[in-house]
This record gives sequence, structure tokens and C-alpha cells, in this order.
Amino acid sequence: GGRDDALLSKEELVAPPVRGLDMESQAKLAEVMSQYESRSRKKYIDPFETRNLAVFRTLLWKLKANADPSSAADWLERDYWINKRGAICYHSVTENKAYIYCTKKDLANATIEEVEMPASSAKEWVFRLHPKPQNGTVLKATEFATSSKEMRDCWVRELRQLQQEAREEFQ
Repeated sequence: GGRDDALLSKEELVAPPVRGLDMESQAKLAEVMSQYESRSRKKYIDPFETRNLAVFRTLLWKLKANADPSSAADWLERDYWINKRGAICYHSVTENKAYIYCTKKDLANATIEEVEMPASSAKEWVFRLHPKPQNGTVLKATEFATSSKEMRDCWVRELRQLQQEAREEFQ
């Protein structure tokens, strides 16, 4: 039988490490946070509010940040939709909440492109969306995959239509 850890004497206790207080750790944390924020500025929405109802909705696979496209596990299947206000929304399985991925306004200067994937990729029908918010926030591009070429073409068409509307409304 092992000994009960609750019976340690004060002399046997060890001080916690002084991690995270030095400049190098602080800089690393700032870099990690910046990368996280550039991918995700989650804004929770109520999916049952009229303005958040879907006008176009499908399942998409999103490639995780800094992930390997050839690994099927790095593609997360999520419910994505365009709401009545033209925002791209999704359902977070991990948090069981609906979020806005980007607003219609963010699409005005966005890059929307079909991506030719190498044969090694776990997903074939991929498009890349790189929103560019007008407040200057720098976001990273995200790769999304669909189940067919037709569905990818459909998403790209919907996004470009929204982009056109956003340019007319916001510029």
C-alpha cells in the first residue's frame, strides 16, 4: 500500500514553480493569445432570434488552426449558416452554443477563394474565407470543406453575393 498524501509534513511540501512571471513567458502568452484571437473572436448569439435564423445552412468541415489537411481528425464537422443579416454563424459542439464566425460587414474586403487541395488532403472540396473587419482586427484565413464540388460552388457563390451586398452597403 502507498502512503496517504494527506499525511505529508510541512518539510516535505514543495513551493509551486514561479512560471509565467518572467518576460519570456509573458511574451509567449501574448503571442499565443494573439494567434487565438486572430482565429476566433467568438460572439455568442441566440439562434432562435429572428435575425439569426438561417437563410442558407449546411454542414461544413473547418480545418483546425495550424492543422494538417491530410489528417481527417483535423477537420471539424460543424453546422454553418448565413443568418438573415448576412452573418456567417456556426454551432459550437464543444460549448453547445451558436456563434458568429464573421459579420456581413467583415466580408466587404474579405478574400473568398476555392482551394485546390493536394491528393493527400482528407477533404477535396475546400474553400478559404479570410474576413477583414473594418476596425483593423487582423484575422487568419480559415479553410472550410464541403461534401461535393456543387456544394463548394454554392457556398462560394453565396459568400460572394454577400460580399457584393456588403460593399454596396458599407463602402
